[in-house]
Amino acid sequence: MDVGALSEVGKCMAALPINQSHHATLADYFGTACTKCRLDGANMEAIYMARLALEHMGLDWQKFAQGHLSFNEEYTVDSVLLDQLLYDMSIVAYYMKLPTNEIAKYFGRWLCDLIILSPQIDNNILHTTRNNASCYYQTIVYEEKRQFDVKLPFTDTNKSYNPMNPSIVPAGRGYIAIVRSVNYTQEFAVHFTSHDSDNRIRTKNFLLGLDENLNTVWQAEIVDHSGLPKVDGALIEGLEDMRLFWLTEPSGCPTAPNTEKSHIVNQSENIDDINLPEIKDDKDVIAPDTEDTEDIENSKRLASDYYGVDVGQLGFSCTTANTHSTCVPQISIGRFSPYITKEGKISICELQPLISWKQRGNPHRLCEKNWLAFLLNDQGLMVYSYQPLTMVKCPLMIKWQKLVAQETYHLEIRDDMSEEVTEVSVQPKIYQSSSLRLEDQRGSGGPIFYTWQNIKGYLIVTHGVISHDNKRIYHQRFLFYNKQFKLQALSFPFHFNNLGIEYCSTMIPHQDGHSLLLGVGIEDREAWLYKINYNVVDDMLHSVELSTI
Repeated sequence: MDVGALSEVGKCMAALPINQSHHATLADYFGTACTKCRLDGANMEAIYMARLALEHMGLDWQKFAQGHLSFNEEYTVDSVLLDQLLYDMSIVAYYMKLPTNEIAKYFGRWLCDLIILSPQIDNNILHTTRNNASCYYQTIVYEEKRQFDVKLPFTDTNKSYNPMNPSIVPAGRGYIAIVRSVNYTQEFAVHFTSHDSDNRIRTKNFLLGLDENLNTVWQAEIVDHSGLPKVDGALIEGLEDMRLFWLTEPSGCPTAPNTEKSHIVNQSENIDDINLPEIKDDKDVIAPDTEDTEDIENSKRLASDYYGVDVGQLGFSCTTANTHSTCVPQISIGRFSPYITKEGKISICELQPLISWKQRGNPHRLCEKNWLAFLLNDQGLMVYSYQPLTMVKCPLMIKWQKLVAQETYHLEIRDDMSEEVTEVSVQPKIYQSSSLRLEDQRGSGGPIFYTWQNIKGYLIVTHGVISHDNKRIYHQRFLFYNKQFKLQALSFPFHFNNLGIEYCSTMIPHQDGHSLLLGVGIEDREAWLYKINYNVVDDMLHSVELSTI
């Protein structure tokens, strides 16, 4: 963070002349004058009035210049007046004549964050400031960005699907990614138009192998062979916003040549060109103990998976809108077969809808999205919310991890698909609540191991949404927690290139060891990867105290 910017602001405001007498009535008088000057467009006069009011409230200017809003103990601070002063200054800062425009923007950004993150702020001021803050969003500095190279399907009206919201994990010397594609276009995330003749919203997902330079090496369509029934006639189909995590990584590198594994596709090969072992008869497949024709066909398909391209054992979380009778979106987790078939497809062999503790006994179905799934210390965890930081335990993830270690790839055929069977209830683990208001933050990528100012912990990127002028505007934040998951630092809101629908859906360390890869969907029609240097992230992070009133 740039303490120097606040120091310049402090110097400018502290240099204004003032009578040294302190009085609460005068503070209120000058606060009212500040608001009137702002409404009249007299911006420098408004700042002057704010300076007088803060002086009469006992502001410690030396600490102010270092980024701390604190007051001398012998003065009584009127919280309502302080809220109004912060609000007025956050607006006026946009027009201030400071040494540089960037200093004014930093000042406004900081003031907006003080308001947005304060748990006791007036709701009207909070709502307006959240909208105003979009004028101050930082544009993150990146080393490189590139679009995903993915071949997309077409709708029945011959319109191309649109790529969006990628997820990525490291794999050997390269990476494995998912790119979601959709059959619709949207406007302001309010109006959605399907390009299929039946007007349904559909998602199709693709697994991609990327080399160390992020070039696409292979592509496989993801097909759901989990056997989990879906609601007939649902208007929304497919698995949305799949986020990858490793259950077991492949022993070789599935995205580069000359690996330890056989049957690995590389840059000079197509999947169809790989010489796969021939399946001679039914005894060569992993067949369940049944004579059922459907089961035998499933086992043959899984044997085909077995002889394909080894990508390890991948798990994922996603949003499903057709796995419950109400069609209200819910979180599901699943896992893939470990092989891409010769036909260039990869199967989902298990899909499990989840239900939080909040749903039990609730007559109204809650929409639940944007949980972050990860494995830590032999626990399957999912970040549920950020205020307080709440995670849910998901033992099924560990069960799958142990299951795949036994290399059992047969498909489980489900018979009873009642609600009690299909939904696994997850219980919360609540960590220490932060003093900051973070309930508007969701998702979005990580956590990853990270060190900030010699503190070892976890970095998460989140996203938030505001509605402004009848459209939705997204922003992101970095949150840094220590190993006990206590919040230590955070960034100001930022965006990448687009002030609108910009959804960061994944974050991992880059293989170079000094930068991050963040996957971003733009306007539900583009899928990008951004490479961000660690130094940029370090500079964006600031201590929690800076954002605390």
